[in-house]
Amino acid sequence: MKYCFLVILFSIIPIITVAQTDLSRFSVDVGITRNYQSDFGNNRFYAFSPELKAGGTFISDQFEWDAGLTYWWDGVRKEFDITDSPTYSFSSLSLGWRLNYLPEHRIIPFHFISGVSTRLVRKKYVGGGQYDGSYQNDNLFMLYTLDFGAGVDMKVSDTIRIRFDGLLFMPFVKKDYLATEGWGRSLKIGIDYYFLKKD
Repeated sequence: MKYCFLVILFSIIPIITVAQTDLSRFSVDVGITRNYQSDFGNNRFYAFSPELKAGGTFISDQFEWDAGLTYWWDGVRKEFDITDSPTYSFSSLSLGWRLNYLPEHRIIPFHFISGVSTRLVRKKYVGGGQYDGSYQNDNLFMLYTLDFGAGVDMKVSDTIRIRFDGLLFMPFVKKDYLATEGWGRSLKIGIDYYFLKKD
C-alpha cells in the first residue's frame, strides 16, 4: 500500500501547484495522541504531540490545505510490571498533507479535515521478555495512514485564529505487531497566524 500512498501524494502535488492556491498561514498545534502501547498492564496510552504546519487557501475560501510535521514519544523508560511480556517504547515522526473544509454559512464555526500521512515509527526494546526470555529487537518502519476528523475554530483577529481539532488515523496496511494495528487518534488545540490577510 506504500505505492497507493505515493500515487495519492503525487496526484495532490500538481493540483496544489496549478490551482488558485496560496501559502498564507503558519500554525502551531499542541495536544495528545494515542500511542501504540497495549492497554494491557500499563497506563501510558497518550503522548504529548506538538505539530508545526504551513498552509493556505485551496481554490476557494471554503477550503484550506496544510502540510504538517509532528512528533511524539510515549515516555516509556522502565519495563512494565507484567509477567512474561516484554516492554517496548514507541515514538513517531510524521509528515501529513491535509485538506480542510469550512462550510460557507456556519452557525457553529466547525470544519472538517481529511488527508494522508507518512509516519516514521521507532520501536525500542526497554526490558522484560516472553516466558522463554525472548523479545523483539529495536525496529524502525514506515506507516501510512488516512487521516480524517473535525474541529471548531474561532477568529481572534484579522491574523489570528484558534482551533480545536480531533483526528482519527487509519492505516492503509495494518501492522499486526502493534497493539493498535497502527490506528491512532489525537486531540489538539492550534493557533493559526495569517501573514497574508484572510477575508
